[in-house]
Amino acid sequence: MNSSTISQDTSKTDKLLTKISATVDAGAFYEAHQMYRSLYFRYTQQRRHNAALHLAAGGAVRLLTNGQTSSGGDLALLSIDALNNGKYSVCSETLGIIESVFKLIGSEECLERQRYIKSVVDWSNSNDTAYGHPDVHKVLADTLWDGKCFLEARYHYIHSNDGVSCGSLLVEFSLLNGFPSETDLFITQAVLQYLCLYKREPARLCFVTYTNKHPVVTLETPPSTPPNYSLPLLNFISLLLMAIEGGKLTVFTILCEAYRPELQYRDRCYADYLQRIGQLFFGLESQSQTPRGGSGLLDAFMTSRATPTETSRPQRPLATVITTDEDFD
Repeated sequence: MNSSTISQDTSKTDKLLTKISATVDAGAFYEAHQMYRSLYFRYTQQRRHNAALHLAAGGAVRLLTNGQTSSGGDLALLSIDALNNGKYSVCSETLGIIESVFKLIGSEECLERQRYIKSVVDWSNSNDTAYGHPDVHKVLADTLWDGKCFLEARYHYIHSNDGVSCGSLLVEFSLLNGFPSETDLFITQAVLQYLCLYKREPARLCFVTYTNKHPVVTLETPPSTPPNYSLPLLNFISLLLMAIEGGKLTVFTILCEAYRPELQYRDRCYADYLQRIGQLFFGLESQSQTPRGGSGLLDAFMTSRATPTETSRPQRPLATVITTDEDFD
């Protein structure tokens, strides 16, 4: 079955369901957990995947609401198992089920929560969404942001298509956890990572939202088009987004060369991101395709990464120690 509509099945086991509910109400959580599992596998054997899904998700919510993280987390994972067994697609109803369960699962360090995140992202994978469905990542990110889990939320927003929420989160994250000198770093890495995932419009919306909302970001006067920010990296990102619209490698080359000192100085990982962006948007050949491993465009960046100068800042400031870089290769 591959349907965007999930309806409650009429069950012949109403008495058992009533008994399970009464067991939870009585605080006999272990017994209730075992009863949920027994009925879940009965439904699964009968290929009643819709009933199995609602049973597991509903049971997870009941147990998690009562503070039973381990048993509730187990049923939460069974609900994802049901999504896989029933070949359900990502839709408003499946997303609603995921959200209702996920918002109750444990703390940031909770093992059950990390397992649930991995399982739900794996379920949502397809040929077009190798890193998980963007709508699933948005549900996860929204819930994590509500819990002030900025690092995790940021990761999932980058893999969603919601650049506006990501920009707003980064403003809050920067103000609460960063230094004023890192204001441009928070948004620069996020935009570059969006672009490495070929998410041009979310990258633009993230940048516009961040620069409009962040109180530290100011524009030079008189007003100009494109805007002239007081922080060089913001001007670089603004011009990069404009250059992508044209897709001309020469423009990209000149832009990288013009801002090379600032890019080298602030974070040496920018070289890898720009190499990938050049390939995706400007037709830049990969290093393995160019003679002797270099095209000349980003050689200076790579040299800088290997031989930092005495005036370089710490290699990974707070704003950049956020996400595994391998995801954006």
